[in-house]
Amino acid sequence: MIYRPLGKTDLMTGTLGRFLAGNAGFLIIASICFANAASGNTSADTSRQSGAVFHVNDFGAKPDDDADDREAIRAAIKAAIKAGPGSVVALSSGEYRIGLSKQELSEKPLQGKAPFNKRRFIHFDLNGADGISIKGNDSRLLITDPRAVLVNFQGSRNCALSGISVDLDPLPFTQGEILAVDRDAHTFDIKIPDGFPLLGEYPWLTLGPQSDWQNRLMVFSVASSDNCDHARRDVPMFCYEFRPRLASIRDTLSLEQIGPRVFRIHSKQPLAQAIAPGNILVYSSKVGGGPLVDAGGQHVQLEDVVIYASPGFVVSAASADNLQVRRFATRLKPGRLVVGTSDGIHIRATRGGPRIEDSVFEGIQDDIFNISGNPLPIEEIVSGTEIILHQNINAFNRGRIAEGDCVYAYAMPEAKIKGEAHVLRLGQPKSGSKGKSLILDRPIPGLLTTDMLYSREAGNGGAVIRSCTFRGGLRSAIMHMAGDGTLIEGNTFEYMQSAIAIRQSTESSRNGQGGMVRNVIIRNNIFRGCHMLGVGTHQNHPDAVIGVMLYPDSASRQISNIVIENNQIIEPGLYGIWLSNVTGATVRNNKIIAYPDSERLPGSGSSQRRSLRIHESSDIVIDGLVIREPRPDLGAGIAIDSASDGISIGNLSLEAGHAEEIRRNDNLTSNASAK
Repeated sequence: MIYRPLGKTDLMTGTLGRFLAGNAGFLIIASICFANAASGNTSADTSRQSGAVFHVNDFGAKPDDDADDREAIRAAIKAAIKAGPGSVVALSSGEYRIGLSKQELSEKPLQGKAPFNKRRFIHFDLNGADGISIKGNDSRLLITDPRAVLVNFQGSRNCALSGISVDLDPLPFTQGEILAVDRDAHTFDIKIPDGFPLLGEYPWLTLGPQSDWQNRLMVFSVASSDNCDHARRDVPMFCYEFRPRLASIRDTLSLEQIGPRVFRIHSKQPLAQAIAPGNILVYSSKVGGGPLVDAGGQHVQLEDVVIYASPGFVVSAASADNLQVRRFATRLKPGRLVVGTSDGIHIRATRGGPRIEDSVFEGIQDDIFNISGNPLPIEEIVSGTEIILHQNINAFNRGRIAEGDCVYAYAMPEAKIKGEAHVLRLGQPKSGSKGKSLILDRPIPGLLTTDMLYSREAGNGGAVIRSCTFRGGLRSAIMHMAGDGTLIEGNTFEYMQSAIAIRQSTESSRNGQGGMVRNVIIRNNIFRGCHMLGVGTHQNHPDAVIGVMLYPDSASRQISNIVIENNQIIEPGLYGIWLSNVTGATVRNNKIIAYPDSERLPGSGSSQRRSLRIHESSDIVIDGLVIREPRPDLGAGIAIDSASDGISIGNLSLEAGHAEEIRRNDNLTSNASAK
């Protein structure tokens, strides 16, 4: 079932159909030159300046012939790795088909009926490679089985991927217009257009017991100009998700085919109002988890790459030290509402970076960037200076640690840093535990086995996100949970649920993402229509365009040194900026603007909106803030709770009708901290 552009007879009717028909897509002319790339790392650039070129066509690959080219491309990669640093694997313009081998298909038949679990196949493996570049030269890769990693950079150094676009057939998602709804019978009918898999056609798109618990069943609609932000008008927006995912999909829904590409879905529960004729149902799967590209090497470069579909993460950047991403795009093809079914770029426990510039991201169903640390869970405290880490420390690239690292102890759920020490030695414990022994240069006072250790060196230091566009994602554009010295500059954020969430977690979990965030600069960005209004789903952070917080809420103030300057926030939701649990922040020369016909909060006479809220924070400087908020539901320009102290406010310009400029002792109610 090859993807083809949707024709007029395939498109859905109504406003949403007209939008999908008019979305002409995007073409990036890919550059193949890496020699002069300004990566800031001369050793990575030098390794690519010269070397042998291995053309995949010489190994039997042939574009545009409908034959599978995986083994030929693999052979070229193997030869390049053998030749050593500086070698180039070159593709020609045109389309190459990439599928699983007969042996792999025998292990997991494409039409198998068993529940779908972890993917464990790799198309192109660069593990252990040094200085190898794969140059696509404007080629297109069509992956004919979504159950494998496309390119694995784990364990590599100074490798690169450039000049390609990637699509999948079959897709890891499908979608269709809701044709009819019978609320008494708890049923609704949908039609799947050509170019999309049918419901139940593949094991990752079944309903009932076989479905993956991570699958998502969602509804999109198009808002009219009536009570809708300018940035969101005539745009398909996520408005409802069947939750909880496991119960809703596995236990409460079933389907039957009632016509050509038409299905009737039966629910054991009453149907939400969002399930209405003309809206679009989207059903997506992570296909067992895992990334399309695993960038977990050192000094990996991704340039001039366009992704049209991805199962799970588009890019996994766990342990991806000094990752460089330029002119990268996740792009919606005409008629589609999804690109990636999980995070866009999942960044975890890196020793430097990443640096992401001049890129475009849309159609991502989770966080576009998720930046976190990895915990070092404690199994046993042998003495003040000897700790045995839990045996799963090496699983899933978790808890990167090296001799000489500075580790800090994070107490949960208090969200307090108890102290830090340096690692003198790593080894196997004498007790016979399967964990790892950690010898410190000094004790950490009050350390408990319930605390988590984190390495400062493996804490994503110096990340840069610059000159990118984020559009229409289903969660945060940037979910930042661990980092030191992050710069977020010159980006554009449009109709995201949340633009930037700087969040430290206070939840205790051995699989948790977390760490510490400090020294972050957010400047010269533009935000349009980023909020959660109209979204019927649980969120674990406030409805704020820029939100800095602990989750769940705590009296701790461990987040430090945050600078928010020269940003334009246009048509925010409940809050423009939210500062919580912060010690030391500067909010300078920002504008928060709405229009008289921008979206209002539900309920007559509501005055819940705050342009800037300060909660449980200290040492905050606000200078040069401009608020132009003509909507009547603004209660205060700046709201400060009774627990916060050391707040300095100067040069405030407020044009907001009857709203107060500054409201002090404005404490949160139980339902105001998060939706």
